[in-house]
Amino acid sequence: MELVIGVLLCIVCGFNVLAQDSEPLKLTPLINSNKTDEALQKSRVNFEDFGSDESYSGYFTTSSKKDSNMFFWYFPSRGNVSKDPLIVCLQGGPGVSALLSVFMENGPVSIDDKGKISNNNFTWIDYASVLYIDSPVGTGFSFTSPGTGRMTLNGVTNHLFKALLQFFQMFPHMKQNNLYVFGESYGGTYAPRLGRKIQKAKGTKKINFKGIIICSGLTDPIYQFGTGDYLYQIGLIDKFTKAELDEVEEKRVKCIKKADYESVPMTYYDLEVLKRLHTGYTDFSNYLSPTSATLSTEAALDAYLNKQNVKDALHVGSQLTYQTYNFYATGNITDSFKPASYYVEKLLENSYDVLVLHGQQDVMVPYNTVVNYMKRLKFPGKAAYHNARKRPWKVAEKVAGVVKTGGGLTEVVVINAGHYAIRDQPENTYHLVKNFVNKIPL
Repeated sequence: MELVIGVLLCIVCGFNVLAQDSEPLKLTPLINSNKTDEALQKSRVNFEDFGSDESYSGYFTTSSKKDSNMFFWYFPSRGNVSKDPLIVCLQGGPGVSALLSVFMENGPVSIDDKGKISNNNFTWIDYASVLYIDSPVGTGFSFTSPGTGRMTLNGVTNHLFKALLQFFQMFPHMKQNNLYVFGESYGGTYAPRLGRKIQKAKGTKKINFKGIIICSGLTDPIYQFGTGDYLYQIGLIDKFTKAELDEVEEKRVKCIKKADYESVPMTYYDLEVLKRLHTGYTDFSNYLSPTSATLSTEAALDAYLNKQNVKDALHVGSQLTYQTYNFYATGNITDSFKPASYYVEKLLENSYDVLVLHGQQDVMVPYNTVVNYMKRLKFPGKAAYHNARKRPWKVAEKVAGVVKTGGGLTEVVVINAGHYAIRDQPENTYHLVKNFVNKIPL
């Protein structure tokens, strides 16, 4: 997720509009006709670049009236697919494709800045089945009819839920597996909402939902303030700039409390301008680097996924142009800065597990801002969480971070990692998530 950049660019980026002569693989008609065998056969991905791992891709229609279709790519576990957990993987933005996770974080393949594909030694499909979904519609390969993309966060959640139900119709045996929802960056807003939707919905008791994972998440913009304090403490700004940043953040909080969501993006714009002006940084994913280390790789990913043979393999048709970052979606969510901490509380209240992991060097969503909202969460295990002590978290006998857990809430700070903790520390986060979804103490 490039949250702030997304706000800046949302008015100038295009929206995914499908030309009439394209033929994406819409699986919903087959699913509704009980032709799941045909759906499985048609959606199977066979492409040399992606290796021998079994996978399926295509579209779930989430609004026939608006022709809204969500792209998914599903990888069954390399282990015991009948018992290993299922992880639904959501990216941020809003408007960042889940394919960023496939190729640059936890998928079975990786891409370099030259567009070369190689194996990922730390893919989560070693121990879990992973379902990647481009959300909301208009993101990545997902699409909708022109002018129909505007919706609330509840609308985004409903689309995701409809897609998930169709997935279970297509793969009914996966209902028995433990289900976790993962959200990165702005996905920290999606994951709690979808988790609560699954928990509350009638007729979904057979879905074995267990909890959520939030990575470097924006979950409660009201209380996730303190960017100025963080930059001041690490020596990148002086007290005068801190005061300016604090003033902008206070303005943002007032707008959100008044439900004036249309005014919030401008406060993020002002915050970004001030940070860039006074630090010289052009990227805030990691305070150790003033520029992005992955822009060329992301450009290579865009070029690769727009090759027609790759599109054919993924069943997306011929006319849709892929963008890893499609920030028009930011403006299309009418209440995009509405807090989601309430949903975290409700999940904890109902004994679902919550993992919040964060890169120590993240400036985009600094750790201190996450603590600001987490310490305010109200749930039965609150005292156990607050009284818990932080302790070293180790991988292969080496310190990989610090962990604190209590009342069903686990917090992990990943050292030597920024906003993209999974990308920065693939081996350590591989083991972190593996242990969490298998209920192994950290």
